Amino acid sequence: TINIGGQDVLSLKTIGELIGLALNKEPHFKLNKSDIPNNLIGDITKMKNLLHSPQTSFKEIINKLIQHYD
Repeated sequence: TINIGGQDVLSLKTIGELIGLALNKEPHFKLNKSDIPNNLIGDITKMKNLLHSPQTSFKEIINKLIQHYD
């Protein structure tokens, strides 16, 4: 099993904000304030050792994807 991911450590809110920025749209969030946030950060050490070390940020990838499909 290999975790696949990038170097960025981002919250779901930040991911939504970056996608909204790239789409030029204001994201809207509905938060359940009774939930305690949990952090889950995948260890990509095995991926970097066996496959490849990420070179592109999440923001760059989102912008490229949107430009490609725009």
